[in-house]
Amino acid sequence: MKFSNKANLFLSICLIILGTLFLVFPSQILNILFYCVGGTILVYGLYNLIIDLQNKKLDGNTYKIAISIDVILMVIGVLFATLAGFFLKVFIIILALVLILAGISNLYVHLISSKVGLLSKSLNIASALIFCLIGALLLIDLDKATNWIMYLIGAIVIINGIIILVDSIKNIKAIKKDEKKNEDNIIDVDVVEK
Repeated sequence: MKFSNKANLFLSICLIILGTLFLVFPSQILNILFYCVGGTILVYGLYNLIIDLQNKKLDGNTYKIAISIDVILMVIGVLFATLAGFFLKVFIIILALVLILAGISNLYVHLISSKVGLLSKSLNIASALIFCLIGALLLIDLDKATNWIMYLIGAIVIINGIIILVDSIKNIKAIKKDEKKNEDNIIDVDVVEK
């Protein structure tokens, strides 16, 4: 139990530091993440290529397909690491379009819906409009959108770190309180000889 709480304490501190880095250096952290993902995919493809080249059990077509997949993975890894900004912008555009389409769809459903009350309908329409607005804002300025997404991720990571930290501290205090209570309940018994 003590190890788990100490591990959670360490994890919470790491999350708070990581979240702070996301807030302070959003573009640099994003580039590092893309480099890590690209490097991981590249190494995985290279590892599989070496394994497949040494594998004598693969027949002709299976061998060609396996080698092709390995080379494609390596190319994707290199592209991910070198074209991080491009992939990020594509991701933001897709995210923006999904938000806009989801907002329009929800807006349509809630405008024609007559089974819900006025307050519920109003809140659902407002949330659909907010989805559309967020999607449009993402499309308007991709660079600021990238930073705002990183700020949001940083804030979420910090909040999770704080929650884990508070929970760990509460658990540690409870364990110490239980240990003290157990020490107080120990009774010294003198053995009397007959």
